Amino acid sequence: MIEIRAKCPPSNLLWAPGVQAHRKVRPIRCLSPSLLQRVKGGRVMKQIKISATLLLYAIVVTSIGLRSDAVGQTTELGHRLTPIYGNPPAPSLDLRSMEDKHYRLSDYRGSVVLINFWATWCPPCIQELPTLQKLKQKLAGERFEIFAVNLGEDENAIRAFQDKFQISMEFPILLARDESIVEQWKIQGLPMSYIIDPAGRWTYEALGPRDFAHLLVVERIRSLLVK
Repeated sequence: MIEIRAKCPPSNLLWAPGVQAHRKVRPIRCLSPSLLQRVKGGRVMKQIKISATLLLYAIVVTSIGLRSDAVGQTTELGHRLTPIYGNPPAPSLDLRSMEDKHYRLSDYRGSVVLINFWATWCPPCIQELPTLQKLKQKLAGERFEIFAVNLGEDENAIRAFQDKFQISMEFPILLARDESIVEQWKIQGLPMSYIIDPAGRWTYEALGPRDFAHLLVVERIRSLLVK
């Protein structure tokens, strides 16, 4: 499993919207695995620190106004996708699903693929997942796929999560247990998503939760399909 620890120098503190002026909190990027490349031994550890999880949730709540009991509510989620300069080739992705089926990104050339990195302990991920399902339904029958890549958890934890929240996920949940994927895919925090064009190139990224069912997101994906 993969651990994301909060290691932020004091200079990275910022003022967060909705927080009293005398209080400082750390930005989401402080939880970034990219800041952890110098962790002792160069390894990403195996357990997620509860304190880091709670800190991430507190920041998201104060910055975008989400509620912990608002699973599936998307009114406060943004829809902005960040273009990736130069559209470099996406890294390889070769993982097995919860059903032990083998998935390779290279097998999906000719399709647009949305890769979503998430974890069950991540409240913003829980907010976002239903919008991925809606997106999948809106683009049914088109050359579009979603891979929900879970970072570092076992099948039992994921199934318990699905039973608890009853979130429909009609797309494969892939299991990432090798820490190298964090560096290869430049994962800066969770949730983090990438959109890969039919030629296998990075086109858009999104750090933090998004409403992927938003009309503008659907239009951007469809524009990649007609190029």
